[in-house]
Amino acid sequence: MSTATILIIEDELSYWSHYKRKLAPLGFLFETVRHPKEAEAVMKSFRPNLILLDLSFNGSSPDTGLNFLSKVREDFPDIKVIVITAFTDRQVALEAIQRGASDFLEKGSGFLDALRFRVQAVFERLQLEQQIGAKNEWEIDRVGGYPYGAGKVMVGTSQEMRATYEFIDKVAKVDETILIMGESGTGKELVAQAVHYHSQRSDKVFLPLNCAAFPVELIEDELFGHQHGAFSGATSDRTGAFEAADGGIIFLDEIGEMPISMQPRLLRVLQEKKIKRIGENVERTVDVRVIAATNRDLTEEVRRGNFREDLFYRLNSLPIHLPPLRHRRQDLPLLIRYFSDLFCQQYGVQRRFTSEAMEHMQKLDWPGNIRQLRDLIQRSILMSDREEIPVQDLDFSSHTELETIVTDLSSMSLSTESDVQPYVDVRRAFEAWYVNEVLRITDGNQTRAAQLLDIDRNSIRRILKRAMGSKIDLGVSS
Repeated sequence: MSTATILIIEDELSYWSHYKRKLAPLGFLFETVRHPKEAEAVMKSFRPNLILLDLSFNGSSPDTGLNFLSKVREDFPDIKVIVITAFTDRQVALEAIQRGASDFLEKGSGFLDALRFRVQAVFERLQLEQQIGAKNEWEIDRVGGYPYGAGKVMVGTSQEMRATYEFIDKVAKVDETILIMGESGTGKELVAQAVHYHSQRSDKVFLPLNCAAFPVELIEDELFGHQHGAFSGATSDRTGAFEAADGGIIFLDEIGEMPISMQPRLLRVLQEKKIKRIGENVERTVDVRVIAATNRDLTEEVRRGNFREDLFYRLNSLPIHLPPLRHRRQDLPLLIRYFSDLFCQQYGVQRRFTSEAMEHMQKLDWPGNIRQLRDLIQRSILMSDREEIPVQDLDFSSHTELETIVTDLSSMSLSTESDVQPYVDVRRAFEAWYVNEVLRITDGNQTRAAQLLDIDRNSIRRILKRAMGSKIDLGVSS
């Protein structure tokens, strides 16, 4: 790296010369200020790689330094900070580390030698991070996204997505709860899968669970299981999701839909790492990392009383906001090409979009985000018989969206005779859902899916295309 720069924030002027004398032989450039307020002005023209931050100024509490530390981590996350204090206070040291300090040093005997050693270690780590970062950037540009497994990639090279990839790199190795926030269809589960792949639990189970998919009376059983005889119909012991994911990661999608009555039990699991099956008095210890996701504004849900504040803060220790597709338009050509290649290979056809169709798709706002784009490309490739798909062949029909039709067939409600759909159409929708699920678990491998289903590959495409062309309305919300 180029000449390293250090900003010293210290109100005892005698220490300035001590710092410089000890660190100057390492070839660093220095700036010195007496107070964090002065530092904010200096940092407009002098961008340090490292800040040496004293916490006490004119006998005040450490809050001044800690608040400045939080601001640095928010505004300049790439700057390292070593916190220095004249007092031994474990709680202050812990809070400084939690707010993002790279290290914590106490003034006293041997302090300057320790400081030189720690500063040198920080810059060696910085150099390593820059080398890894350069390699990662090259890999992202090469594959058009972020690899997270054999043949798997999060598609996109925009700055918004690069920030997401950097977040994944940082938090994957830290065994803490993550909260992923973003609109429906932005790829929250892909982020969770990527964290799992790069984590120390990658060889253990990754268990996704949609909190909105279970009735209130069943979600406790789904999460924690039950003991034989706990209720009518409990004919045997049942392992819940937390036990099934022991040692690995559980992904709680749509966490904002979790009933308020269940939230204290989830909070206890996060805090105590213990669960209790329904009808059982024995507590069981589980080692599970939790990644949660929501498309709701949980702060607003807390205000309305729909979500516990203590659970929100426990989940929100490592938050990430996924950008909607309309905020990362430069990724659209990559995504269109990726999904086009995927479905052409899956259905054994040659299709491509005309330049006019590509331009049209890049101008849209995509309220359904990547999921909507994916469904559109899938429908258009299935329904068009032309090798070049023009604008007029882009299938924007919402009532035939496969994922909308089949997301949850059990949610169909027949209240009146007018709700009844032709049996043949419902059967086709179920066939399409089942085939699509098999393709999902085989990662789009049509040959393997056909083997599992005991049908030929042409039948797979025929089933999906027939469902796409159906005018069925199952009353399933999107």
